[in-house]
Amino acid sequence: MDVSEIFESLNEPQRNAVTSESKNLLVLAGAGSGKTRVIAHRVAWLIKAENINPHSILTVTFTNKASREMRGRIEDIVQEEMGNFWCGTFHGISHRLLRTHWEEAGLRKEFAILDSEDQYRVIKRVVKSMGLDDTKWPPRQIQWFINKQKDECRRSKDVEVSDDYFAEKMTEVYKAYEELCERESLVDFGELLLRVYLLLKSNEEVLRHYQRRFSHILVDEFKDTYHNLAITDEQFSQSELRKMLLKKIQKLPKDQKEAILLHYFSGYKQKEVSNILKKSEKATESLIIRARKKLKTILPNDFLEEFLHV
Repeated sequence: MDVSEIFESLNEPQRNAVTSESKNLLVLAGAGSGKTRVIAHRVAWLIKAENINPHSILTVTFTNKASREMRGRIEDIVQEEMGNFWCGTFHGISHRLLRTHWEEAGLRKEFAILDSEDQYRVIKRVVKSMGLDDTKWPPRQIQWFINKQKDECRRSKDVEVSDDYFAEKMTEVYKAYEELCERESLVDFGELLLRVYLLLKSNEEVLRHYQRRFSHILVDEFKDTYHNLAITDEQFSQSELRKMLLKKIQKLPKDQKEAILLHYFSGYKQKEVSNILKKSEKATESLIIRARKKLKTILPNDFLEEFLHV
């Protein structure tokens, strides 16, 4: 395959991102600027131009549809099926990890996944078993409470209730829900992320295995890397997983291939983008490439001059 075919349909900023030799790469792209295309072509470039084993590449997206489209685009470009290539959502990748490391994660091999409605029905069972009035303690509200705690990496034992009766009762239900899920080997969506986070945090051997395995990590719609940026559509457990990916990048052995991290931002306010860029610049000394749609509408000129070298 002539590798020039990989980038001939791309514009100049996109080609720069796809073929960059930078260790860490931050790409700012507005909506509709070809974010998925850049990552797909970047993966193809790594495989065909740099002879990187596809199984050494981890690609993460935010929806199942985007994941399918990503895989399809990559296969079309490289003209071959990718097999067990690691491409999926945070939840999908977490599910795959737990199926592989169920024992280390404290699960039974045949654990079942609960979707949102399944989780709701289980919570209704718990409320009933505790003799609670579901008009005073609505299962949907409890579901929201439990998921919020999991998104922030808190087990029931970690929830601070103080003298708050509402939080105390909610936490009691959360604890009973945890115990039921443990007995029946049930894993909800929030638990997928939380369980993998705790696995990687507590099991150095498993963490090191994947740090060595993935020499290239590409994340579509990476958005904020740090929880304290307080961007509302991000979850803490996903943020914690991304921090682990950053640690992988920062500690690469010199004899390994450089890792490439693609960040994408769209629809953010000036303050949010500024904070993200400052944090990213400090943490990863990223190279920043502007995509086709300019950010001048949301960033002041002096900020652009400092970070984007306009």
